[in-house]
Amino acid sequence: MKIGKGCIIVAQVGISGSTEIGDQSIIGGQAGLAGHLKIGKQVKIAAQSGLTRNLNDGSIVGGAPAVPIGTSTASCKY
Repeated sequence: MKIGKGCIIVAQVGISGSTEIGDQSIIGGQAGLAGHLKIGKQVKIAAQSGLTRNLNDGSIVGGAPAVPIGTSTASCKY
């Protein structure tokens, strides 16, 4: 597993296998990520989502199974 810079991963998130998470991504509580996925930069995954596929940069997904609910063009700033 590889987690990028500036990511926020909330409580009770499950990440399987060799999943890679891009910089500045956010994963809501109790979300589950299947193994061997590539998550792009600045991705947002809603709480209690079940993710089974790769995500492009700026994707916003939610639900079980996770489906697109928007895209993000703004950067996170710290």
